[in-house]
Amino acid sequence: MAEERIGDYEIISSLGRGGFGSVYKARAVNGNLVALKVLNPQVLDNQKVVKKFFHEAMILAKLDHPNICRLIEFFPDAQNYAIVMEYVEGTELKELLQQQPDGLLPFDKAFRIAKQSLAAFQYAHENGILHRDIKPANIMINKEGNIKIMDFGIAKVAGAATHDTAASMLSIHYTPPERFDPSRVVDTRSDIYALGLVFYELFAGRRPFDVDETSQIMFWHLNEIPEPPEAFVAGLPQDVSLAIQKALEKDPDDRFQDFKEFSDAMGSGTPGVDYSSSLDETTASEQTIVTSLVEPAAMKKKAKKKKGEGMPLALIAGIPAALAVLLIGGFFAYQMFLKGPTIPGTAQQETVNIEYKGGVPNSKG
Repeated sequence: MAEERIGDYEIISSLGRGGFGSVYKARAVNGNLVALKVLNPQVLDNQKVVKKFFHEAMILAKLDHPNICRLIEFFPDAQNYAIVMEYVEGTELKELLQQQPDGLLPFDKAFRIAKQSLAAFQYAHENGILHRDIKPANIMINKEGNIKIMDFGIAKVAGAATHDTAASMLSIHYTPPERFDPSRVVDTRSDIYALGLVFYELFAGRRPFDVDETSQIMFWHLNEIPEPPEAFVAGLPQDVSLAIQKALEKDPDDRFQDFKEFSDAMGSGTPGVDYSSSLDETTASEQTIVTSLVEPAAMKKKAKKKKGEGMPLALIAGIPAALAVLLIGGFFAYQMFLKGPTIPGTAQQETVNIEYKGGVPNSKG
C-alpha cells in the first residue's frame, strides 16, 4: 500500500468521518503526531461549507491556551484545505465518567477538571469566542491529567453569535433555554449554562434530569429547577453545589456573567492541592510542535545560526495563527470579489459537522 500524504503529513489512520469532513491521525516531518482535518470531496463546491471550515480555522487561530486544543497549521491542499491541530492522546470526559462504577471521579480530580475548564473558557471568552457546544465529549483529559477543550466547529465570535445552528446539531442535553427562542440573546452566559450541566454530572454523578425524550428535555431546560448536586453526594462542598445551581439559572441575568466569577464561586478545593495545568511541560511540548511545523526547512537553517537568541519563542508560536488569518482573509476577499453572495444552503449546511473518535473530539453528546 502506497504511503498516503496530505501536504507534508503522512496519514496514519482515520479518526472519524462525517457528512462534510474527515479527521486523520497523521505524522509530521519531525515525527510529531497531529490531528489533520479536511473537507470531503463532495462538499468542496458548497461555498457555505467551505466558509464554515475557514471560520473554524480562524477561531482556532485566535486561541493559544494550554487547556485548548491548539491550531498548528492551516493550508490549501490541491482543491481542498487542511486544518492541522495538536493530537491529544487521552480520554473524553464523557467516557471517563462512564467508566466510574457510580459515575463519580475522586473530588480532587473532578475539581481539577472543573478549574482548568473554567480557565480555558474564560480565556476563550476574553478573546471573543463562544464555544456553543460544551459537553463532556468535547473535554479531553490527556495522559498528564490536564484537560483540553476540543471541537470549535460551531463556535462563533461573540458579537456575531446567532441561532443559525441547525436543530440537529444541538446537543440537547446541554442546551440553554435561550437557544430554543430565536428572539433571545446567545452569549457567554449560554456557555456558562452548558458548562454548569457538565459540572452537575461531574460532581453529582448523574444528569440533573431523568427524562429521555427530546421534548421532555426541552421542557426541563425551560421550566424545571434541578435538585442541588449536594443532594446526591454526601460531603460535596456547598460552594461547589451553589455555584452549579447559579450557573443553571433559567434567566441568563441570574447566572454568572463570566467564567472567572463562576470559578471564584466554586471555592479553592482541598487546601494545598494544585489544580492548575502543568503549564511548563504542556507549553514546551506544544511550542516544539509549533516551531517545527511552520517552515521545517527554514527552521533547520536558523538552528545553525547562533547570533543572539534568534526570534523570541512567543513570536515564533504566533506565526501559524498569523498565516492562518492571512490565508483566511485572502479567501474571503477572493469570494467577495469573484463569487458574490453566499450560496443558499440547507439548515444542515450551517455547520461543518465532523464526527470524531480516538484522540480528537466526538460531536455527539
